[in-house]
Amino acid sequence: MIQFKGSTRGIRLIINEGSIQMDADDLYKELVDRVTAISDFLSGAKISVEVAADRLTRQVTELITAALYENSDMILLGITCTTDRKDPDLHLPLEIEGEEPAQRGSANGPVDWVDFHYGTVRGGQGLQSPRSLVVLGSVNPGGSVTALGNIYVMGTLQGVAHAGANGAEDAWIYAGVMKPLQLRISDCLARNAQGVAAGEPECAVVDGGQICVYPASRLVEMASVRVKLHAKIADG
Repeated sequence: MIQFKGSTRGIRLIINEGSIQMDADDLYKELVDRVTAISDFLSGAKISVEVAADRLTRQVTELITAALYENSDMILLGITCTTDRKDPDLHLPLEIEGEEPAQRGSANGPVDWVDFHYGTVRGGQGLQSPRSLVVLGSVNPGGSVTALGNIYVMGTLQGVAHAGANGAEDAWIYAGVMKPLQLRISDCLARNAQGVAAGEPECAVVDGGQICVYPASRLVEMASVRVKLHAKIADG
């Protein structure tokens, strides 16, 4: 059985042992059916997944992540196993604790605090930062990164990235290679938003109310414009 329950942190998706022992294709189909049926009611909701099994494998985490992000716009906080036995090659969710601002604001103020993650974000791993986040590595399929500010992935972005999670539409997502499953900036959503630059880092921004991917060389130009805008606002 696969069921949804509410919690103080958002929605819990609970997968019992019977479902987790199903064939991979059958499990994925059941997940897609359940997610699709409820996605309209939980649009943009934060969701954590609990797997009732004695072993959590990479294949299972990637199936869960794909089912959620390909069929809804819910925000995956993490995937956990109900027992202590886990695949030793699987890095489970790491959350960076911090208080979210009470009001929606800019990601690019005078001081833009940054958290660093050293290494690859693997399938099933979810990173969250109350500031901007720099990943000194790649984000694999099934991995997710969320930040209230900007996101910088020095390697390849193949998972999910959500920048400006507190509502800052002027946040951006930078990647050495842009091949995401899903991009979110503030409330804007884009799936498979790959750029066109060959061999050049790229950045995703909100432009005209939608997420667009441009060569990263434009990042300096955009940052300069925004800094001048903030200075003008501050001067009144």
